[in-house]
Amino acid sequence: MKTLDKLIEYLENDEAIIAFKKLESKVLENPVYQEKYQEVMNKQKRMVNAREIRPDTFKQAEQDYQAALDALSTYPIVHQYLELQEEINTKIQMISQLIETVINKPFNES
Repeated sequence: MKTLDKLIEYLENDEAIIAFKKLESKVLENPVYQEKYQEVMNKQKRMVNAREIRPDTFKQAEQDYQAALDALSTYPIVHQYLELQEEINTKIQMISQLIETVINKPFNES
């Protein structure tokens, strides 16, 4: 449990996570940001579905998504929010991989 507590403390004190939380509240409080963000998320879902279900429409769905994302990124607060989100996701993936490696280590040594 000691290691888990250290990980939690690290995440709670991580500058990117702290900044992300502050920006997230600003994004969530602003109806324009919310509407544009939701539009991007909907276009992202359509793009993913197009890739899997209707590959012939994927290119257009991808262009629509990218255009909506670019429009959303013109707002400095949202741009910074999205960059921090990506940075945090990368950290979480690294932590997950590390945990998986540690968990699987005893099985791989057998």
